[in-house]
Amino acid sequence: MSKPLLLIRTDGNNKIGMGHVYRSIALCQEMKKRGFEISFLVPRNHLVLSKLKNFATCYITNNKQTREISIIKKIKPDVVVIDLLKKFFPYGDSYFKSIRNFCKLSVTIDYVGSESKWVDLGINYLFKPKPSKNIIYDSKYSIIRREFVKVSKKYRIKKNADSILVIQGGADTYCVSPKIIEALNQIDKKLEITLILGPAFKCWKEIQSVQTTNKKFTVLHNVTNMSEIMAKHQIAISAGGNTLFELLTVGVPTLIVCGEKHELEIANLINKQNYAINLGYGPTISKNIIAKNVENLLNNLDLRRTFNKNTKKIFDGNGLTRLCDLIISKL
Repeated sequence: MSKPLLLIRTDGNNKIGMGHVYRSIALCQEMKKRGFEISFLVPRNHLVLSKLKNFATCYITNNKQTREISIIKKIKPDVVVIDLLKKFFPYGDSYFKSIRNFCKLSVTIDYVGSESKWVDLGINYLFKPKPSKNIIYDSKYSIIRREFVKVSKKYRIKKNADSILVIQGGADTYCVSPKIIEALNQIDKKLEITLILGPAFKCWKEIQSVQTTNKKFTVLHNVTNMSEIMAKHQIAISAGGNTLFELLTVGVPTLIVCGEKHELEIANLINKQNYAINLGYGPTISKNIIAKNVENLLNNLDLRRTFNKNTKKIFDGNGLTRLCDLIISKL
C-alpha cells in the first residue's frame, strides 16, 4: 500500500522572511514520522531550494497558476498545505477552487482572505480571521520545532539580566537591526549583545558601521543552534514572525519590534495578553523608545518572571503534534 502524499506550498525571501520555510520543514519531518510521503511546491528560488531539497522532492512553480495546478493534478496529493500569507501568494479564488478537485484535503496556515472559504481547513495563529466553520484561530497549533521545547525545560530567569538577543527574522527587510543595536548602545550598562542575521539579510554595510561602547557585541549569521542561543539570553528583541513564537516557547522575556506591518496584529494581541511587550513598527520606532523599554525590562525582575510564567502556560511546544493530528483526522 502506497504512503499518503502531503504537498506543501511555501516560499521565502528577503521580503517574506524564512519563517514559512522553517515551519514547512518542521511539518514535513513530523508527517514523515506518521507515514506520509512529502513533496514541496515552491517558486524557483535558490535560497528556499537549498533549505528544502534535503528533506523532500521539490517541484518548481515559477509562480504560474496553470503550471502549479497541473503539478497538483499530476501527482494527486492526499493533502495540500499552503503556508504563506495572502499578500505573498500570487493566486486567488480560482486556484483554491481548482486544487480541491485534485486532493482529499486542502489546508492553509496563516492565510487570511476571502479565498479561505474554498479550503477544507484553515489554521491561523498569527492572525485572527472572521468566524468561520472551516477556519481555526488558536495558538495551540503553533508550529514550533522540538529543539525549542527541549531547552525551555532548562531555561531560568536570572536576577541580574545583562544578555540581550536581537533577531529580526530571516530577512529584516527594512534594516531595523542597526537601529536596535544603536539604541542598546545608549544604555549605560555593561551588556552582552548577540545579533542573529538570517539567510536573506541584506544590510551588511549598515551593521558594519555600527559602533558599540561598553558592550560585548557578537554577530552570528545562518545559525544552526538557534534554540541553544536563545536560552543563553535573559532578554530578546524580536520581530513578530515565527521566531517570536520560538522565543516565547523557550520562555525568554521579549520586546517585539515588528519588521512588517502585518505583524502588528499578533504583536498587539501578545502584548494585551501579557506575554511580551510590543514596541510597534520597527522602521518608525525611535531609538530612545527602544532603549527606555529595554532598560525597564532589564531592571524589572518581576515582569521578566511574569512573561516567562505566562508564555510557558500557552506555548507548550505541542502545536505541531496537534496540527498533524488534526490534519489526519480530517482525511
